[in-house]
Amino acid sequence: EEQRYELRLVASDGKWENHTLIIINVVNKNDEAPVFTQNEYHGSILEELTDLPVFVLKVSATDPDQEADQNALSYSLHGQGAGSEFSINENTGEISANRRLDREKRSTWRFLVLATDESGEGLTGFADVVIEVR
Repeated sequence: EEQRYELRLVASDGKWENHTLIIINVVNKNDEAPVFTQNEYHGSILEELTDLPVFVLKVSATDPDQEADQNALSYSLHGQGAGSEFSINENTGEISANRRLDREKRSTWRFLVLATDESGEGLTGFADVVIEVR
């Protein structure tokens, strides 16, 4: 909610007066990072899948700033496997596996998911992602 203040200013030299209205609008500042619905997300995927990419899980965050555009969050992945083995839809938060995974080589993948407000130009919140290969 935008706050508005009006001040009436009077200047006088003892003989003459002049009046004016000063209007101050207080607008919300982007001072809170997005918050994920969970601190840690867990998903699983079968090994050796060939019909790729395949959906694994969806993450979700909200921006606690008042009047924030909740659709202006941008999601990204960081850490081992981010961008190569796994990718995220920057608008929806859907994480997919891009490559065939082998459980014997690596049974667990861990990385960070970030949500940045103001379409990727603002503050950032994060959560952990753990994906088990079955």
